[in-house]
Amino acid sequence: MTDSKWTHLTTDEASIILNALSSIRSSEHAHLAKIEMLIYKLENAESQPNITIGIDRGQVCWTRGNPFPIRICDYDGFDLPDVDERGKPCEISWEPADKIFAGRRAPPGE
Repeated sequence: MTDSKWTHLTTDEASIILNALSSIRSSEHAHLAKIEMLIYKLENAESQPNITIGIDRGQVCWTRGNPFPIRICDYDGFDLPDVDERGKPCEISWEPADKIFAGRRAPPGE
């Protein structure tokens, strides 16, 4: 299993998960703090990431707000070393995920 995953949940799906977690929380469970953290994450999750990309002279210079690594494909140049998902030559670089999205935001007061 990977360290973290990004997925979209519908309102109904989130509700089902929150109800299940709430049921587990009310029982005597050893991982109560982890369950509380997951409930907090689901209740406070934004519907989509708010990603900002800084461009200077046609080049991506930085990104902010990305909860997952972003693949950047540069199509300018000759003898490009990579190929995108459409088979088009490019140079691929990666912007890492912002550290605040490591999936470990503490609830208020922690």
